[in-house]
Amino acid sequence: EITAVADVRSHPYSRYLPHFSQAPLKAELLSAGIRYVFLGKELGARPADLSCYVGGKALYEKIAATDLFSAGLKRVIQGAETYQIALMCAEKDPITCHRTILVCQHLVKSGLEINHILNDGSLESHQDLEERLLSSHGLSDSQINQPKQLSLFDDPTSMDNWENCSREDRLKEVYHRQGDTIAYQVSSQQSAVSGQPNA
Repeated sequence: EITAVADVRSHPYSRYLPHFSQAPLKAELLSAGIRYVFLGKELGARPADLSCYVGGKALYEKIAATDLFSAGLKRVIQGAETYQIALMCAEKDPITCHRTILVCQHLVKSGLEINHILNDGSLESHQDLEERLLSSHGLSDSQINQPKQLSLFDDPTSMDNWENCSREDRLKEVYHRQGDTIAYQVSSQQSAVSGQPNA
């Protein structure tokens, strides 16, 4: 049973679903006896720190290297000693959300048991999610161990040699790929207004 919600949205507001905006959400959770904490500044995918952007795109590796991100992880880890915490963001599929690709990737290293709540209410273990992530990028054990037929035009020296890589190395690669796919991209209009880098 969830006893606390950590909101990791960078901007805890919703035009389309106003009851998920910070104030009404916090009030509703508190009335149900569930604590609420906003950690979007620490664990959000749209940091104010301009050094976390390259070409106007947020880079998860850079975000994860900040002191603010480390402090956010520490708060969740310490909170998990007392509370059953749910991380909240805006995406319904955890594989397309930074709460998994950025935050949980690092939380799992602390030994926390992580389960993802899916759209139908069922739970997916973090290990099962990682298998799904590997598979979606063609790097699951069964996919990389299948025999491959090269054409006469393939350069075998330029092909990825994932068969000899550890699961950990493959996970690092797919977290990077998925992070690059879903990362926040500053529009050129926003860049001009906010001073965010765009090149």
